[in-house]
Amino acid sequence: FLLLWLPVVMGGPLRVPSLSRDRIGIQLRGKASLRGCVGVTQIEEGPVIEKVILYTKSECPLCSTLERRLQGLLDRAQYLPSPLTNVELQVRDITSNNVWKEKYASQVPVVAVVPEGNDEIVVDVLPKVTADKLERVIISTASSSK
Repeated sequence: FLLLWLPVVMGGPLRVPSLSRDRIGIQLRGKASLRGCVGVTQIEEGPVIEKVILYTKSECPLCSTLERRLQGLLDRAQYLPSPLTNVELQVRDITSNNVWKEKYASQVPVVAVVPEGNDEIVVDVLPKVTADKLERVIISTASSSK
């Protein structure tokens, strides 16, 4: 990934919460300002996400792939702060719970997100999705719950 050094007016720390091909989100703390910086059109914060849940079952290659992809996103968020920073990943085996088994038996792997103060929301995503697309879909699903 690319590391950028940006000048910050007033000496406040700068935090880059999400990087994607179509936008760079920037959050400022304290008295920092981006006045005079080129290309800044909007400053926005992402949703607060408590956890991401992956419903899976044994002997499921798509489940394993999606679990690695989700863990990679959360690991990346530790170095490139985003709404996925400090999010817990729960992997739930549907065979251990009859409710989950009845609900998701023919659909695994299933990804769900739990935004702060809300119930679990199933994320509409295909198992072979790219990591960047998965991150965008998780964040937009959590944002839509507000």
